[in-house]
Amino acid sequence: MPLPHHPKKDKQAQEDLKNFSQEVSQIIAENNLEKDKIILMTQDEGRFGRVNIPKASWAPSGIRPNVPKQVVRQSFYVYCAVAPSLGKISSLILPYGNTEMMNIFLEQVSQDFPNNILIMQVDGAGWHV
Repeated sequence: MPLPHHPKKDKQAQEDLKNFSQEVSQIIAENNLEKDKIILMTQDEGRFGRVNIPKASWAPSGIRPNVPKQVVRQSFYVYCAVAPSLGKISSLILPYGNTEMMNIFLEQVSQDFPNNILIMQVDGAGWHV
């Protein structure tokens, strides 16, 4: 029988997320922001690449083949932010997942939406500082 919830869930974080739209409305009202210039976005990144892991192979009985092994590790990160209300995205392919790359991505997003105020939801990755 599956658990009704994840054992490590953060109940307070879930409640905070439920109040997100109210917090955004409060920030808009307090700062007298123009609602038509505000865009709500969500952001995430993913790692793509390859790591070759040699597996056992078949050989006739009594023969042990000598197969050279080369470990290949190549990967890159795709950063993407989506503005569902506009049906638009902003994305970059970058070599690493760190604060420096996140800052490059945020600069790109600000260039893609120069006349707007962006409110972006991000997950809890360490480089989202």
